[in-house]
Amino acid sequence: MQKTAIWGVYSGKYKLLINVPIALSNAMSSSVVPTLSASVAREDFKMARRKISSAMRFTMILSFPCAVGLAVLAEPIMGLLFRGETKMAAELLRAGAISIIFFSISTLTNGILQGINHLELPVRHSAMSLVLHLIMLVCLLQGTDIGIYAVLCSNTLFAFTMCILNHLSIKRYLRYRQEIRRTFFVPFISAAIMGLIVFFLYRVLSAIVPIKIIPLAISIGCGGFVYFLLIIILGGVKKSEIRALRK
Repeated sequence: MQKTAIWGVYSGKYKLLINVPIALSNAMSSSVVPTLSASVAREDFKMARRKISSAMRFTMILSFPCAVGLAVLAEPIMGLLFRGETKMAAELLRAGAISIIFFSISTLTNGILQGINHLELPVRHSAMSLVLHLIMLVCLLQGTDIGIYAVLCSNTLFAFTMCILNHLSIKRYLRYRQEIRRTFFVPFISAAIMGLIVFFLYRVLSAIVPIKIIPLAISIGCGGFVYFLLIIILGGVKKSEIRALRK
């Protein structure tokens, strides 16, 4: 009975929130496939690489703050959205937030491989990742007593393995080299600073304001403003790219 309840928390609360930011990557993946296919059909591989770089960068710009924000505000968010005991759900969200980044990358790279006419590769990579996932899951369940966190760790390994395998295939077929600073480093630093500010701001406001939703809303709003301000200051997004997003 207890195992069923724990699994219900995992699938009904944790997975529900984790899938929200990953859905943004699905949207990005769907939007990049047609333009990428057109570039490959014209053998304009330079344009294809540019499209991939842009899609990856904007996916990371969205994924990093989502992961950090959900980790930092896991408890108040779970308490606001769900009734009853939410401590375990908050702990799961805090521990598994990093998987948002890996699942976002794997989702996007799946779409990229489809866009360059290699539909079989994501399936093959999924099978290989699933094998590693199952091996790690069995080892953790039999060798440790971490319970549901074994599922959490093995799912993160699955997404991470997909990222590596997909990236190697994209690099092989398009000679693509991933830019690091603007794509990963700047969003990471910006999200880390945002997380610290949001954490302390929420602590202060929740001690003053009794209504939980008010400090949470203010913290999220301030965190978003600080994050995108830092992204612009640190050069994560160029002015030309911002103007291109208007429509």
